Amino acid sequence: MKGGLKSVGSYGFTIIETMIVLGVSSFLLLMALVYVGGKQNSTEFYQAINQLQLQIQSTINDVTNGNYPGYTNFTCTPTSTGLSIVSGATGQGQNLGCIFLGKAIQFGVSNASGNQDMNIYTIVGSQCTQGGLCNQVGQETYSKDITDVLPAILRTTSGPVVDTTQTIELEYGLYVINNGMYINGVKADTTGVVVFTQSLTGNTNSNLITGPQSILMWSINGTSANNESEATGGNSVINYLDNDYNNDWVNPDSVEVCLSSSTTKQSSLFTIGYNNDKLVVTDQIYGDTIC
Repeated sequence: MKGGLKSVGSYGFTIIETMIVLGVSSFLLLMALVYVGGKQNSTEFYQAINQLQLQIQSTINDVTNGNYPGYTNFTCTPTSTGLSIVSGATGQGQNLGCIFLGKAIQFGVSNASGNQDMNIYTIVGSQCTQGGLCNQVGQETYSKDITDVLPAILRTTSGPVVDTTQTIELEYGLYVINNGMYINGVKADTTGVVVFTQSLTGNTNSNLITGPQSILMWSINGTSANNESEATGGNSVINYLDNDYNNDWVNPDSVEVCLSSSTTKQSSLFTIGYNNDKLVVTDQIYGDTIC
């Protein structure tokens, strides 16, 4: 019989049933997106931490191995009051009386995009003591420690600008937390710059030792991280580093830096310390807490 009877199960979903299915599906999709986004943010955090750790260790290794920028457009002249660094053509290795001393790292520098930078400065010093005669063979008095060497950032003070500052933007929202610096395990609110220098133990009246050398680490008081005045041109940092070797320079056993991320709840504590007389950088990752 040809009739209009409908078979069992041929009815569609009601509006309420459809809304429930769509709601559950949307919720599951949202949870999946949140999970995938969280995993991506976590991966980016680890990438940023690893990259920063490698950069800090590379800076230390540069000092250990005596690697420095090969600029030839400046003249460095020691004086009784400090180093005079001006623009001018001078062959590499021909700045008599000036030596590559090391490098300094400034943490927590705010930039125009709202992220944070890490600045790396090249530090030079006087080969001879204050008033020493580096240009008269046999009459030299060589610098033996930081009080003699008159440290200064390698950048010109007159003429065309020569600036060896290396600025590195921290990736994926990584930043140094406020007052996140520790010296020998103690919070150091007034420290944001760490300097790595050659030990000068080979600076004798005969010649300078070349090749890998032992490295000293210094923390500089008065240079707190996240300080806007230092982030704008680095003037405060320059004042503390250039020809300054007083009690603001501290020689610690370890420096710790606490970093967090604006995209995850994770944080990392970098420790720069000595291991068998060598400076190494290690990190410890924290899950949902700030280091």
